[in-house]
Amino acid sequence: MASVAVSASGYDLSGVRSQLQAAVAANQPPGLSLSIRHRNRLIFREAYGRIAFGIPFTTESRVFLASSTKLISMAAVMVCVDRGLIRLDDPVGAYLPAFRDMPVVGSTRRANPTIRQCMAHTSGMRGTSAAIGNPAITLEQAVAIIAQENTPLRAQPGTEFFYGGASMHVVGRVVEVVTGTPFDTFVRQNILVPCRMTRTAFTESGDFTANPHVAGGMWSTLDDYMNFLTMLYANGLFEGRRVLSAAACLEMRRDQTQGARIVSSPYQGYGQAETRYGFGWWRNTLDSNGVGINVSDGGALGTLPWIDYRTGVLGVFFAQTPLNQVFQLTEQVRASVNNAVQQATPPRPSPRTVGVYRPANGNVYLKFDNTSGFADMSFFYGQAGDIPVVGDWDGDGVQSVGIFRQGQFFLKNTNGPGVADIVFNFGAPGDWPVAGDWNGDGRDTIGVYRNGIFLLRDTNDAGPADYIINYGNPNDLPVVGDWDGDLFTTVGCFRPSDGFAYLRNTNTSGFADVAFFYGLAGDMPVAGDWTGQGFDTFGVYRQGTFFLRNSNTPGFADFTVQLGLPGDLPLAGRWR
Repeated sequence: MASVAVSASGYDLSGVRSQLQAAVAANQPPGLSLSIRHRNRLIFREAYGRIAFGIPFTTESRVFLASSTKLISMAAVMVCVDRGLIRLDDPVGAYLPAFRDMPVVGSTRRANPTIRQCMAHTSGMRGTSAAIGNPAITLEQAVAIIAQENTPLRAQPGTEFFYGGASMHVVGRVVEVVTGTPFDTFVRQNILVPCRMTRTAFTESGDFTANPHVAGGMWSTLDDYMNFLTMLYANGLFEGRRVLSAAACLEMRRDQTQGARIVSSPYQGYGQAETRYGFGWWRNTLDSNGVGINVSDGGALGTLPWIDYRTGVLGVFFAQTPLNQVFQLTEQVRASVNNAVQQATPPRPSPRTVGVYRPANGNVYLKFDNTSGFADMSFFYGQAGDIPVVGDWDGDGVQSVGIFRQGQFFLKNTNGPGVADIVFNFGAPGDWPVAGDWNGDGRDTIGVYRNGIFLLRDTNDAGPADYIINYGNPNDLPVVGDWDGDLFTTVGCFRPSDGFAYLRNTNTSGFADVAFFYGLAGDMPVAGDWTGQGFDTFGVYRQGTFFLRNSNTPGFADFTVQLGLPGDLPLAGRWR
């Protein structure tokens, strides 16, 4: 057994461990591995039993993914969508003439299956083809055979869901046509390399193949696949690098079957026949908008990666036993993990403390505790008229002060004088800067607030906004924080005309989740976790005094801190 220590993490996963050990002891399956992350923290990584006779199953074992390949391949297709090379509702025949105006069994009406339908198993094609697994031919040749085998189509596109791999193979060829790159290479360059999936490939040897099994041929490891899930959970970012757009990640979790009758689905054998499909994801639980919030991608040989967006759990379960023999075990493990996470008492974060920025001369004054007195650290950064912005730009757990100047950000990774580590343009003169961990990846990124609209970036560089959120009124002031303790920073606004705060628990337009009166006209808003309780609460800064609350409710200040002068701007962060 290989494992990562979890005893000090505050998570009791002994029940999960017992389930896994009991299953292996009963040879159901003979071996397995499991990796669990809770948001941005690895909390479990263990393996038991054997992967083959005489070969132990370890956390480093490389396994055959079968259909757990689909999620990776469809993410690669979405890269092409992001780049404008294809559109989801383009007919495949626009790129592959053999699929243009196809006859359909029992119909006089010709059909043009779309890229979306091929990705969602509703193209009207048969589920499989011997050409898919033929290493002696190219993907182009395999798709030519698939076109012949599916002339005529078995059903009108969009009317039936028939799970398989043939239509995804066709989409893989579309990617080759529009990029001029072999699909194996394209996936490697655009998904595997940026996600540090160094031991994942379409062949057991890791060598290139001209006919990759797009929907079911990859090999991978626990750590590699967890890197991939981490990217999807962070709305397309991995280690600060954009792999997919946030819109693409969301689209993959939407229902792409669009009411098609389910004819063939592995979930029919699990007693969950109405489970619907996105792009690579099975949508096990939905939110109120019909988006998958508990999603998975099971493979025929017992692999099951999943993300539960409700609880922030990312899991990779690996066995090399038919999935129908371990499916109930995976269901039980997922439930036990969620229970353990919900009952966990992870280490309390260190409190945030206050500071001020003096726009008259660019001086910064920081406190290491929330008490009145002289600053514990002071330094010069910026120039007269700059606006401060605070964030953990490099993910080291410490916030540092940056500045916003007329549509340009100057960010430093340490608190002190000196030259900016990161400089880029975003926003416009007159905007208010904000910063937070919008996608839960453990790093803060910037945004601006402009006349009732938040424009947020998932990376600290120039480019279009990743999130556009209509919230508040033109004269409101922005305030952002992790209001519910889920490790995602979300937006809010303070109305200085009447002292009302309006906070959102998601980065979407809509009404306030929490609204309350606190402060006076002319106050400046500030937010932080003042006591280390695990979520941020509101406060105001008034003429050199902070008035801080430990709950997002109306009432008197829980404590006051005198720091700075009238005209200073408030700061809050973990400075060390």
